[in-house]
Amino acid sequence: MYFMYAPVLIFSIILFFTLNLLLLPVGFLVSIFFKFNNMIFDVGVNKFEQMKNIVFFLIFGPVMLTLSLFTDLYFFVKHLLIKKIPKLSHFSKQVISIDGFVKLHEHTQKALKRAKDEEWPNMMAPMVDFVDELRTELEIDRKIYNIIFGNIRKNSKVIV
Repeated sequence: MYFMYAPVLIFSIILFFTLNLLLLPVGFLVSIFFKFNNMIFDVGVNKFEQMKNIVFFLIFGPVMLTLSLFTDLYFFVKHLLIKKIPKLSHFSKQVISIDGFVKLHEHTQKALKRAKDEEWPNMMAPMVDFVDELRTELEIDRKIYNIIFGNIRKNSKVIV
């Protein structure tokens, strides 16, 4: 497998390393500019501490950025060589069917008609009933149970 993948692997590593190497001075200069800008325009900052930070970064910044380049390269190659990428989810999520939308629409229309006919001052009580009826009609509880524990009928020898 790696024989067929080798040209892509080598090209990707060279491209990644080259771009990181080219962006290393840009990152260094942007960091220095930011530190000077922060020292000049930030009133509440101790100027001596900021100057020490700038000198420290001028001395050790290139070393830290180069170490960061090799660390990034290591993890990049490591991810390139992963054979089996783990999935985030091991089950397929159910989608809402058109039938479910139709039932939802019908129940909503019934509830709104009842609310209008009876002129309920408080819409909370009928909405609780509406949600209970909808959960029953669409079998929401059973579907949630199936998502969590799997389909009982498929996994069990007992007929439910």
